[in-house]
Amino acid sequence: MSIVLSLSHKVALITGGSRGIGAATVRLFAAAGAKVVFSYEKSHSQAEALRRQCGETDCQAVVSNLNGPAAGRALVAEVVSRFGRLDILIANHGVWPAQDKAIDEMPDEQWRSTLAINLDGVFGLVKHAVGQMKTQPRIGAAAGHIVLISSTSGQRGEAFHCDYSASKGALISMYDSPGTGRYPGGDRRASSVLMHRTRRVHHRGNLQRKRWRGALRVKSGKNFCPRPRDRRLLHPNQV
Repeated sequence: MSIVLSLSHKVALITGGSRGIGAATVRLFAAAGAKVVFSYEKSHSQAEALRRQCGETDCQAVVSNLNGPAAGRALVAEVVSRFGRLDILIANHGVWPAQDKAIDEMPDEQWRSTLAINLDGVFGLVKHAVGQMKTQPRIGAAAGHIVLISSTSGQRGEAFHCDYSASKGALISMYDSPGTGRYPGGDRRASSVLMHRTRRVHHRGNLQRKRWRGALRVKSGKNFCPRPRDRRLLHPNQV
């Protein structure tokens, strides 16, 4: 594909990068010239295929469950050990328990697991990515760039998935908090991308196909882009 963006000499960490939006982002960044490390948990064959497709020298895969701050710290350290720096963090990973659970029926273990991965892991990533970006020599005007993939579920909630909604709402608040997302003076630049998940049920059975309506809302600095009128379902590459 033709890439106008140039990310030469930049190092990017993309979590949840073996498939979907994460894999599309890995391909985009690799094509733009960045050195890329992406994490995955279970999709080994897909991760290896993506690594070979994007070039094994400058695109590397790391297994990580990202279930807490310590895992985020370890992943940032792994990126720095491989490429010497970190310029871009795309926190894309997350879990969405497929089974509907009312709050009075939700196991404590499910609540803790969802927040550990969707929120605590992101906290660890952002904390240690910012620490690394502050200490390394700059390449360009900004010390680094951070993108948090959230969800419109974090704004308005989602029936029977209060664990997921709470975790994604917390990411929005993390981005909005002074000293976390809206970095003063152009020191580090952060964005929060809100996605809307839809499910379609196959007419001959109960097979569910998950697709995305795209980045319906993008928050970057002081700018807030309104919901577009085009409500088509998008392929991950289009997002």
